[in-house]
Amino acid sequence: MLTSILAMMILTAAPNVIIERPSVLSVDVPVRAHAEAPAFSADAHDWFVNLDDDGTPSVELPLAVQRSKAFPDDLFFILPAGYGQNENTLHMKEKRGALREPRFNDWFSFDDDGDGHLRINCGRPIMTYIYGMQLPDGVPEDRTRSTYVHPIHGIDGEVLTDDFPKDHYHHRGLHWAWPSVYVNDVKFDLWTIYGIHQKFEKWLYREAGPVCALLGVQNGWYIDERRVIDETVEFVVYRPNGVGQAIDVKVTLKAVESPVTIQGTETEQKGYGGMNLRFSPREDTAITTAGGMRAKDALMFPSWWADLSARFQPQPASGSRTSGVAVLISPDHPENPKGSVDSEGKPMPPLPPGWILRHYGFLGVSWPGLAKYTLSQGDDPLVLKYRLWIHRGGAESGKVDEADKAYRERIEVKFE
Repeated sequence: MLTSILAMMILTAAPNVIIERPSVLSVDVPVRAHAEAPAFSADAHDWFVNLDDDGTPSVELPLAVQRSKAFPDDLFFILPAGYGQNENTLHMKEKRGALREPRFNDWFSFDDDGDGHLRINCGRPIMTYIYGMQLPDGVPEDRTRSTYVHPIHGIDGEVLTDDFPKDHYHHRGLHWAWPSVYVNDVKFDLWTIYGIHQKFEKWLYREAGPVCALLGVQNGWYIDERRVIDETVEFVVYRPNGVGQAIDVKVTLKAVESPVTIQGTETEQKGYGGMNLRFSPREDTAITTAGGMRAKDALMFPSWWADLSARFQPQPASGSRTSGVAVLISPDHPENPKGSVDSEGKPMPPLPPGWILRHYGFLGVSWPGLAKYTLSQGDDPLVLKYRLWIHRGGAESGKVDEADKAYRERIEVKFE
């Protein structure tokens, strides 16, 4: 089947692409390559690419490449796990496919229910962005909120996140919030939604293709009707494979007028506040960081990644199975502010940030922790970037450490 597909492809005059990577990994590597010139046609959805080890067409592999209208100079593709064996340089040659290879038949799509929920699918539901105000029956009115992600689904369709849990009504799937927000020396609480709230304003872009879905959202932080923070949230949702799936998240914050200061929870020096993930009910919870498995909860524990794995519901028809989600911190994440200390008063290193780890079902990047960070009008915006790695199995079999390397290593893409 593969041979017949390749035989029907037509070699174009497009330039060669050279990929230089630090190492060969055992997980698929999502690549977002910047093309300074229009090296490829505007619509790359039907493309396949010839990959080989040394520039000769000895080995061919169909590889979907996706172009974006929102980012016309970027190409999106996924480099297969282990491809090229020990070679650190790969060559790509464009071929336009007369037929689409079967594994790319399921393209991404969006479903908007008209009631504040935008779902992203790829053959099955992947995640839902909640843009409308939510308040279930029986929940206090002051917990009304929007602009977060729930549910996030596992590779086998299981629901991994929770919303409005009875032990913490303010917890909400994947969300980014801080308990101490100071505006003109007045304290507000975005964490528990006291005096300030996030509000959806408009879609910046929504694109779906064979490689990924791209979603850009414009939000604002509001005190009553006063807009104090301009918030942009961007997602790149890559297609899943047998091991895992990557979702890139980027949050950009800018002060509108008055300076706005954010800080983690000072009470008992917990440091809550930042990018947060609340998990759904499950069994056999295990939390792992880059330093190994954590048997106990932790406050502001430094690590480049943290993972929570368990047996979630519903279980796949094939039988009981463990799955999980790791949150990976971008290598260019802002450093901990000067003077940062952990819950015991010890100085925090510049990087990585600390974590709040809770076996009841919570992972949170504690940034800026107990220190304060001020956004002022005219300054550069605050940019926070992370990757979710949704995987089968625990942290080891789900190859979280390899996924972190794939995220942190810089892959160079050149056009001849």
